[in-house]
Amino acid sequence: MLDVAIVGGGPAGLAAAIALRRAAPRLSVKVRMLVAGAWRGRRARHSRVPTLLLVSSKVFERAPALTPRGATLALVPNGLKALRALDGKAAAAVEAVDLADVVRGCRVSTTTGATLDDSPGRRADRTAHLGRSLTLLWHELRDTLAGEVGPDAIALAHGLSSLTLDTDGGGATLEFGGELPSVRTRAVVGADGGRSLVRAVLLPAEGPLTYGGLAVWRGVRPSLPPGWDTSRAWQAIRDDTALPAGAAAGPRAAFLSYVLPPAPGDSEPRLVWQLFAPWPEARLGELSAGVAGLAAALAGSPGAGRARLDRALSALAATTAGGLAGWPAAVVDAVEATDAAAVAEHPLLWRPAAVEALDAIPPTAPATLVGDAHALGPPMLGQGTAQAVEGALALGAALAGAGPETDLAPRLRLYEASRRERAAAILAARIDVTERGARGGRVDEVGEHLALGFMEATFDPL
Repeated sequence: MLDVAIVGGGPAGLAAAIALRRAAPRLSVKVRMLVAGAWRGRRARHSRVPTLLLVSSKVFERAPALTPRGATLALVPNGLKALRALDGKAAAAVEAVDLADVVRGCRVSTTTGATLDDSPGRRADRTAHLGRSLTLLWHELRDTLAGEVGPDAIALAHGLSSLTLDTDGGGATLEFGGELPSVRTRAVVGADGGRSLVRAVLLPAEGPLTYGGLAVWRGVRPSLPPGWDTSRAWQAIRDDTALPAGAAAGPRAAFLSYVLPPAPGDSEPRLVWQLFAPWPEARLGELSAGVAGLAAALAGSPGAGRARLDRALSALAATTAGGLAGWPAAVVDAVEATDAAAVAEHPLLWRPAAVEALDAIPPTAPATLVGDAHALGPPMLGQGTAQAVEGALALGAALAGAGPETDLAPRLRLYEASRRERAAAILAARIDVTERGARGGRVDEVGEHLALGFMEATFDPL
């Protein structure tokens, strides 16, 4: 029987795997581990003892291959400090793919031609006194962490179809559909995103997610569209066209892009982009964030990919009276000519009481959650990846001292309790900033983030 099955091979699941591999890379290793953790003020405090930890783990990922997809993300100072505490070697590998030094110059404009911000050089880092921040490609972060975990601990093309938790807490059974064999495990870590199947099994009575009114498409192009302006590495274009008479104000569309250096072995600069566009709540089922649609997308279904791009273009066209002509031609081309396999699609969703809801998990349940499965929030404040890493660090702390005969469920409840106060506060702040911005208010995201103090956290090493 496997000790820990981690469902989801994104940054959250891979960071959790690193925490376990760091503790016991060959099942039996004497290490110094964190055994308890709590958020007190602005420092995560832990006690440390030498211990023998026996844990075997494996990551189960739905995608058949780790292909480039998604877009850029930020790893803010507290996230990088948590990663260094989790595993210094992994942190150094991630820092080596940082793009912050090469992304210079930014421009924020609107569809009607107004310029809101224009900076030719690198913008001043207002958080530098708290530590280094990283700008990363999502898939490069994933690939770097996967390299630290090792291929023997990652099972690709294993999309979880059902999960059964033993009523006595003795373990769980994972089913993957088709001819793939089921897996028995002592414990499950759900790192399977905002629409987590593991969470649905743990909390069957939980209410629906909150929809932010926008769908999000993220794409990666190996080359730039013809005529792309390279004078500013980062550009944002916001829809500010006049609303039709009588139309209700709501979230507006925005297109964000980064021009990045060529990938190793290539000569062409790359373009990564993100499109946020209004999408009817009644049509959420069309988006590929559903389990069936996501499975088709990750399997490379041509129909699923073309439909994904068609939805992006139709959402973009619907934002202006002139349709796609209301947007710069280069923006339309950037979306239209992107390989469908390199595009991710999902609605903007969050769970306002995600952390507090974990109190309803039965004490004997042999499962827990990390990353978006633990606390799904909007992207404001840039804390999503940081919280995934902090969660992995806390999970490793809670499992310290466990052995073959240890009941793991109490350790999982310890982990959840250690994350409760801080994770809930950060999630509430992310939602608050997002909702105020959607109502049209000007939000100094960095200034508010500094005032909240979340980036000041420090962590003892695992």
